[in-house]
Amino acid sequence: MLRKGHPYPCLTGCSFLLKTCGHDTLLVRKGLLLMIDGKQKVLALAAHIGYLFFGVGYILVPLVLYLIYDKQDAFIAQHAKQALMAQAIFGVVSAVVTGLTVLLIGLFLWPLLLLLGGVWFCCSIIACFKVINEKEYHYPLLGRF
Repeated sequence: MLRKGHPYPCLTGCSFLLKTCGHDTLLVRKGLLLMIDGKQKVLALAAHIGYLFFGVGYILVPLVLYLIYDKQDAFIAQHAKQALMAQAIFGVVSAVVTGLTVLLIGLFLWPLLLLLGGVWFCCSIIACFKVINEKEYHYPLLGRF
């Protein structure tokens, strides 16, 4: 009962397709079959929504996850790296605009910063859905960085 696009049956031996059985699923990357479990999904989600921890959490959460799982888990490391880069870039842009506000130049950049913040928020939500569906996500303008 295999369909096109789902060539792998469930590893638990059930008779359902890989994406519909509800068991741990497979991820094919570079010819290797990798298991993606609930812990990996939760940690990848935490990397993308680390900004909810306020303060330095938006940088610290993905950074710690990336440093811990860089060599151990490609799924978590890839999502943590993407989240870290996107959040670091947004943090730098925010700091620059805040600094320029003192010179009154930054007042004109606040609408652009709000737009960028909205795009960043939407991209992080999309990334969360991709994590849940066990897919890779690359933030716009970052690519596979």
